[in-house]
Amino acid sequence: MNNGVAAFKAARYEEAATSFRTATKLDPTNGIAHLYLGTAYAVQVMPNLLSPENLQIAALALKEFDIVLMGHPGELTAMKQEAAIYRNVQRFDDAMDMERQIAAIEPNDPEAFYIMGFFDWTLAYKRMQSTRLPRMDWLTMA
Repeated sequence: MNNGVAAFKAARYEEAATSFRTATKLDPTNGIAHLYLGTAYAVQVMPNLLSPENLQIAALALKEFDIVLMGHPGELTAMKQEAAIYRNVQRFDDAMDMERQIAAIEPNDPEAFYIMGFFDWTLAYKRMQSTRLPRMDWLTMA
């Protein structure tokens, strides 16, 4: 664990993941090791990149956070990390579901509500743009 933390702090995320993976193998019940391993994977996920490699690292992170949540339902750090990964790989319905769960657990924290509001606004804006008449350019009309 100490080697993983040191590697993570030095931004050597693959090395950190290797150390945390070893820790989870040595003690599969160590929720902190799974949380740290998931975090080491999560920081490697590139937002909006849907390549197989990026989706694979996202899946690895989600798997670790799910392990944490199975043992500790409602663990907010794991839930927030999952929601961020879902957003980063454009799984917006899953992200919204997770944000709703977070808001239910932590109703005084505005972050989940802000994110849900942003999603709703973005969807409404996209719907409005897709139903709008084409823009007329008055300067080129004869």
